[in-house]
Amino acid sequence: MRQTFVVLIIVFLSSCSSYKEVPSFDAYAMEIAPGKYEIKTSYTSSYRGNLHAPFDLRKHVNSHDTYFSVPKIEGVVFFSEIDMFEKTEILGILYQSDLKGKIEFKGNKMVLMLKLPRYEGSSSIPTRWEPYRFNGEYSLQKLANKSLKQDK
Repeated sequence: MRQTFVVLIIVFLSSCSSYKEVPSFDAYAMEIAPGKYEIKTSYTSSYRGNLHAPFDLRKHVNSHDTYFSVPKIEGVVFFSEIDMFEKTEILGILYQSDLKGKIEFKGNKMVLMLKLPRYEGSSSIPTRWEPYRFNGEYSLQKLANKSLKQDK
């Protein structure tokens, strides 16, 4: 009886899925119009398993791009001047309308210090603000003028 229970637990745990997001911490900036810059950051998500099919051990990997539109890439840019979009393979382009915080540029480095709203139910008023999951320091590379959204 005890051995059967242990086997069932092992089977249950092996059929559970896992999910992981890994940012690249590289940022690419491009001037797309006078006084308007587009910055691209990327992360990959990987997961193993499937809730609807037990014992699915395939690994799935998706890439995601996040774009920030800012008026400059020097000094500090505050949230009121930042537009944020995420482009995923699965969901397409998602616009992030509300932000708090800032982006700080230091030579060839960019530091994200942003907060995103969290809502309760169908409310349109944020109940709390959480740090953006990929806040931190990025290596910043300046590229020739063209839209980064054309890369994919």
